[in-house]
Amino acid sequence: MLAEMQALVAKNEERCWEAEIYCFKGELGHEPGLVESDVELCFHQAIEIARRRRAISWALRAVMSLSRWWQRQGRQGEALQILAGTYGRFTKGFDTADLKNCGFPSPACEGLTPMPKSLLTCGY
Repeated sequence: MLAEMQALVAKNEERCWEAEIYCFKGELGHEPGLVESDVELCFHQAIEIARRRRAISWALRAVMSLSRWWQRQGRQGEALQILAGTYGRFTKGFDTADLKNCGFPSPACEGLTPMPKSLLTCGY
């Protein structure tokens, strides 16, 4: 089904959902023929596409997915670093679900220690 969606995006040149498609593909990870390195690549592609389009919320969602993936692999430091870097780009919208789910305090709570509990629990 995701392959069909990707083909449709390419055919119609409607790329607004392209980052989400890659993110979903990585989240599903069990698609036939998809290996672990492909899962991570899907998340990186989703992040790059979202950033190129300046769709910071979609980039955050893809980063959250990649962070969960890395945490499952024992790469907590990398997971926290990429999540914190993306979260730090926000200047507003701290009451949105995606930002709340990151587990970091809002800028109003500056100086508090981040609580990245969502590396395992946040998602779609």
